[in-house]
Amino acid sequence: MFAPVYGLANARSGECGDLANLRALFRAVERRGGRYVATLPLLAAFLDEPCAFSPYSPASRMYWNELYLDLETLGAEVGIVPPAAPPITAGALIDYAAQYRWRRHALDPIALRMLATHGPEIDAWARSTGAYDYAVFRAIGEATRTGWRDWPAMWRDDVPFAEQRSDAIAIGADTARVDTHVIGQWAMQRQLEALAGSPVSLYLDLPVGVSCDAYEVWRYRHLFLTSLATGAPPDPLFLGGQNWRLPPLSPIAVRRDHYRYVIRCIRHHMKVAGMLRIDHVMGLFRLYCVPEDHPATDGVYIRYNADELLAILTLESSRAKCALVGEDLGTVPQQVRPAMARHGMFRLHVGQWFLPSKLGERPAVSPAESIAALNTHDTATFAGWWRGGDIDDRRDLGLITEAQDARERVERADSRTAVLAFVKAHVSGDHLTEVERAMVGATGDLAIGPAEVVLVTLDDLTLQPVPHNVPGTTVERPNWQRRVDAWADSLEPDRASPAAAAALIAVTTARR
Repeated sequence: MFAPVYGLANARSGECGDLANLRALFRAVERRGGRYVATLPLLAAFLDEPCAFSPYSPASRMYWNELYLDLETLGAEVGIVPPAAPPITAGALIDYAAQYRWRRHALDPIALRMLATHGPEIDAWARSTGAYDYAVFRAIGEATRTGWRDWPAMWRDDVPFAEQRSDAIAIGADTARVDTHVIGQWAMQRQLEALAGSPVSLYLDLPVGVSCDAYEVWRYRHLFLTSLATGAPPDPLFLGGQNWRLPPLSPIAVRRDHYRYVIRCIRHHMKVAGMLRIDHVMGLFRLYCVPEDHPATDGVYIRYNADELLAILTLESSRAKCALVGEDLGTVPQQVRPAMARHGMFRLHVGQWFLPSKLGERPAVSPAESIAALNTHDTATFAGWWRGGDIDDRRDLGLITEAQDARERVERADSRTAVLAFVKAHVSGDHLTEVERAMVGATGDLAIGPAEVVLVTLDDLTLQPVPHNVPGTTVERPNWQRRVDAWADSLEPDRASPAAAAALIAVTTARR
């Protein structure tokens, strides 16, 4: 089952979901015979000022996002009841800054009490993980309300590493802020490790990089090429290329450093995940990089030591007993997939791209060595695809001409007719609408295939038409701000809609 944690909201958690709701999803998936819950990156983000909440531009790949803490459970340990969450406005987008304010207001007193009751344990953990240094970085950022590149020189450059709390005080960071960030990381780690003890495994996503304002770029600047930004070359969809504004790692510097930073990022995730998706797996081989102040069409490829990176991933995967998945979508060099297969790394199969386009066809069968799903967080949901929402987006963003728009709509109509004809034989029930029948049939057919794991998206069960992200957009679309409607009901047989219930029955029957 796939769902972003931020989307798993309810009255208790407020506008944004948390680990308590993720735990509830785990239990529901286990009851239905599921094995994995997949979600977007849970990594640290800047949620005050400046506010940057994209899960793929994190503030660190070595620390978690305390926004997702189960504050109720944490507070109960020290006898503190967190304040009630602000009410959810139906249809409103997630206001991350407002959510962080009230959760931080709740976390500060819990952290103070937790430090008094668990001080030695927290201190030992923070020393072993470098959490004091990370907390110094966050505390200074909160005090200055700017990214590290605009800090005074005494905090921006050559700052001594804070191995312990006294070092943080000596640097001049606010101790209350340091304590809250340390305890937030400690508590997130504990809660995620508790989830890892469930019969259902967490399927996490490791982003290709970090924000240019991230902790690692500040602390380990020598490892990054800060005058470049990773992205994607021009293609038929994005003629101007893409600039993701993520500074790439220097292949020479990380190798000289014996890949310590890379290994730490991987281990951080594998401590709590049973499966790890490597975002943009082609980045193990090469990254398209754009020079500062240049358009995305002016990029060049930087090549990495793929054999060494794959060896590290394979070794850490074996040690942690964590399966590996490579996101092999987009421009894929020919050597990538054979190398993935040699190292036992699963690939992705996006079922929506292989639906029949004319009468008499059937969906393409997924490869055995794949993780199959109808869509991804970067594509249209099934209901969005059915209605042509992705075509609307490309037209509105100026990515296709009027002639292309008209042609794609005719092709989509033909595909809808072909899908309905295909599913008619094995999806019955006049109580289902056309899009519901198509979703149930396509989901069930995907599950029949030989893919190692089949992911069902909660948004598809609820026929949500709006995607979580439209690639190539930032403020143009409300990316990463939409909740998952009726998520708690979708997996419960007595409360699920007829379409959701039928889809899950089809999947569990096929997988058995």
